[in-house]
Amino acid sequence: MPRRRIIRSNVLPYHITARVNNREDFPGELAYAWKVLVSELHLQRILHGIRIHAFVLMPNHFHLMVTSPEETIDSVMQGYMSSVTRILNARYGRTGHIFGGRYHWTLIAGPAYFAHAMKYVYRNPVKANLCESVTDWPYSTISGLFGQIFLPVAIDQPCLLLDRLLPEFDSFLDWLNQAHRMEEDEAINPAPKRKTLPPPTDPH
Repeated sequence: MPRRRIIRSNVLPYHITARVNNREDFPGELAYAWKVLVSELHLQRILHGIRIHAFVLMPNHFHLMVTSPEETIDSVMQGYMSSVTRILNARYGRTGHIFGGRYHWTLIAGPAYFAHAMKYVYRNPVKANLCESVTDWPYSTISGLFGQIFLPVAIDQPCLLLDRLLPEFDSFLDWLNQAHRMEEDEAINPAPKRKTLPPPTDPH
C-alpha cells in the first residue's frame, strides 16, 4: 500500500495542539510554563519567520494557530518543542519527554474556518470551566491583546477580516464569548485524522 501523502503548506495557517506526556499537567507552575512557551514562540518567530495568530496554554496541552511561510512546520515545531522540553527539564531537575509524542495539526482552509478555529482556541479555558470570559485566562494571547497581561510576542491577527465576518456582534470580544453550537465544536476540533477541514459556511 502506498504511503499517505503528507500535506504541508507555507501559505495556509495551521491549528496545532500538543499534550503533555500521559495527559499529565505541565511540570511546576503553569505561569512559568507560559513564560517559557511564549518566549520560545517569539524565538521561533525571529529565527524562522513564523506568523503567530493565537496561542493558549492549558494545564496539560496547548493550542497554537500559526503560519510558517519560510520553514516547514515540522522543523519549526521540532525545534520549538525540544527547546521547551530542555528548559522545563532543567528548571525542575527532570529528564525525558515533556510532550506525549508528536503534535497534531490541521490546515485552516478558509477565512470562515480561521474565525471559528480562533474562537475554538480562545474559548478552550471557558469550556474547561477555568474562567468565565476568554480574557480572564492569563495564559492566552487574547488576554495580552486586550491589555490584561504583558505579551512578549507579536500576534499577526487579521482583525479587519474578522470584523467583516462578524457584522451582527458589537465587538470581536463579544463574539468570542458567544459559545459555539455543539456541531461547530465537533467540526473544528483538530482530531489527528483530520488534516484539512471544510470551513463552516458562516461565523455564527
